[in-house]
Amino acid sequence: MMFLTKRYFCRFVGQTEWFRTNSRGKFNWDFLNHKDTPVEEVDMSNTIINYTGLSNLERQRHLRTLKLQGCPEVDDWFLAGLHRFQDSMEELDISHCPRITAGGLAALRNLRGLKRLNVSSLPWISTPGLVIILLEEMLPQCQITADGYDFESSEERVETGR
Repeated sequence: MMFLTKRYFCRFVGQTEWFRTNSRGKFNWDFLNHKDTPVEEVDMSNTIINYTGLSNLERQRHLRTLKLQGCPEVDDWFLAGLHRFQDSMEELDISHCPRITAGGLAALRNLRGLKRLNVSSLPWISTPGLVIILLEEMLPQCQITADGYDFESSEERVETGR
């Protein structure tokens, strides 16, 4: 459980309670009662997790949900590293991550069981309509959320070559 710091939250398999910090930034040590229980959900939104930090999760083979909304260091390399969760991951939120490109999204094809994907407001996505179509082709069983884009304006740029 090395990834538990004062801004990360997690939930273990079979539990309804999320482990998070209290108002003083301290964890309830009850999470040690679950040290042999797999982690099912992790919320690292708005943290500085990066590709190197992803290694702290690699033994979590039951990880179903990973929320990374607004993480400034999540990039294409990070997405490529998610292949280790190809058999378990069902939900991924990478919205508002400023370093993700359309090329990095291609790595998500390895997440065969993905059911929900949030790619809202990724600033390096210049043709969101096309990217969404490609994601739907790669992940036909997945519900894709893509808010925060001006689809008409981006499609116009594609048609006119601007």
